[in-house]
Amino acid sequence: MAHILDELSTLAESEAMKVPLADIKGVSVANLRAALARATSSRGLKIATYSDGENFYLWQRTKKTARYERNVERAQSTKTP
Repeated sequence: MAHILDELSTLAESEAMKVPLADIKGVSVANLRAALARATSSRGLKIATYSDGENFYLWQRTKKTARYERNVERAQSTKTP
């Protein structure tokens, strides 16, 4: 966790960190998100996350990067078959 937070702090604004889920064995995506939320909250950081089944992405939320956040429910409901 410390390695992820250290690397996150070095990213430029609007850059996301990509973590292959295969590298994180024995931890579910939900548990990873929860652990990151606790760790970043205690440090005063605001982050956003996304996972696509193969990778886990996280970035620092700012006014500029808020537009990149996804509303997955809306995206799925607007898909055409």
